[in-house]
Amino acid sequence: MSNNLPAVLLIFDVDVLMTNNAQTWQQYAKAGSCFVPEVVFEEIEFLADESDRDREQLAREFLRFFPSSGWALTDAQETHPQLEPAANGNHSKQTRMIVATAHCVYGFAGEYPESLVVFVCNNQPLLKRMQALGLGNFCGITAAMLSQWAKRGEQPMTVTQQLQNLMRDQAAKKPSQRTRLQTGNTSFGKTDISSGKLPTRGVSTLKPTGGTTGIKKTAASASKARSQPKKSPSKRHNEAQYEGVNYLPRIQSAPKKPGFFSHLINGLGALFFLTLAVGIAWKGVQPESFDRFWQQKVVPVLPQQVRQFVK
Repeated sequence: MSNNLPAVLLIFDVDVLMTNNAQTWQQYAKAGSCFVPEVVFEEIEFLADESDRDREQLAREFLRFFPSSGWALTDAQETHPQLEPAANGNHSKQTRMIVATAHCVYGFAGEYPESLVVFVCNNQPLLKRMQALGLGNFCGITAAMLSQWAKRGEQPMTVTQQLQNLMRDQAAKKPSQRTRLQTGNTSFGKTDISSGKLPTRGVSTLKPTGGTTGIKKTAASASKARSQPKKSPSKRHNEAQYEGVNYLPRIQSAPKKPGFFSHLINGLGALFFLTLAVGIAWKGVQPESFDRFWQQKVVPVLPQQVRQFVK
C-alpha cells in the first residue's frame, strides 16, 4: 500500500453553507480542499437578495468570504438513473436543487478518481442514495461530523475506511517496480518478448482532468530511450562492452628482432662518434701533433672539392 494519502476534496450542498458562518467555513479548509457546486453558488447569490433578513445576511457574508477563501467552484455534471427524481411531472424548487447538486457531486467524483470526494450534506436520504452508487472514491458526512473533524482533528470513521479502500485499489492497479522487473516487461535494455517491441524507459504520464474546479494537473512529458542491440555470441568474446558502447581491443603483434643491417648501422654510427670524440680530445691536448696527422693522413684522402675547405 502506498504511503501517500489521496487528496481529500470537500464538496457542499446549500443547506450546510447556509447554517454556518465565516469562522466555521474557514475551519472546514483544515480537513481538505473545499469546492462549491455552481448551482449551489447561484442559489446563494439568489438568497442574497431574498426578503428573509437572516438568510440574506448569511448569503452576503458567504459571497464576501468566498473570493479570498481559497475555495473553488465546480461545474461538473453527470447524470445517473438512481439520482433522477420520481416521474410525477411537477417538482418543487428544493427537489430540483437536490437533483442538480447530486448530479454535480457525481460528476465531480468522476473527474478526480485518484482523490477522495467527501460530500458534506445533512440530507440523509440523499447521502444514502449517493452512497448506494458504489463509487470507490466517494463518501458522505454531515456538517456536524465535518465540524468535529476540522476542530479536533478527529477524522470520521467512514472517511478513514474509504481512504484505506481507495489506497488499496490504487496499489492494486499500480504494481511495484520489483514485480515489473521480475516479469521482464520494463527491464532496461531487454526486449518485450510478447510484443516483439523494444521497451521504453522513463515514461510517465498524468492525464489532466476537465472542469473549472481550480485543480489543474499538467501532463508530464514522456521521453523514450533507444535500446542498444545485442551482439551475436560469435563476436562477444572479442568485444568489451561498457554502457551500450562496444570497443574492440587492440591486438598487438610480437616485437621483431633487429636484423643484420640494423646491427651494422648501429656499429658504424658508434664508431663514427667514437672517432670524432678521440679527434676532438687529441686536438685539444696536442694540437701540433694532430695538425701533422691531419695534413699527412686525412687531407690527401679527402675529395678535391672538400680539401679547399679543410686546409
